[in-house]
Amino acid sequence: EIDSHRVELLGLGRKLALLPASSLEKYERPEHNYVVGWSRGREKFRGVEDVAKGSWYANGLYAEPAQNESDTLKAKYPASTAEPLWPTSD
Repeated sequence: EIDSHRVELLGLGRKLALLPASSLEKYERPEHNYVVGWSRGREKFRGVEDVAKGSWYANGLYAEPAQNESDTLKAKYPASTAEPLWPTSD
């Protein structure tokens, strides 16, 4: 069962990466230094923006990573407790 989910997820990743840049920008989270949601070209490789790959960052264990934590913890670690902006069908 896990293998079939993995194959499905990899296919969705490719589909996501092929969307136009204007669509993908909606899923970037610059306020969290691009460590939540979509990121492409934000990292540098040998001093040049790395646009050869894109990354999707999300907490894979929890729907809301800090659901039972205090607001203080969320304020102290916003990138670690933030929810990505999940893609929609549009």
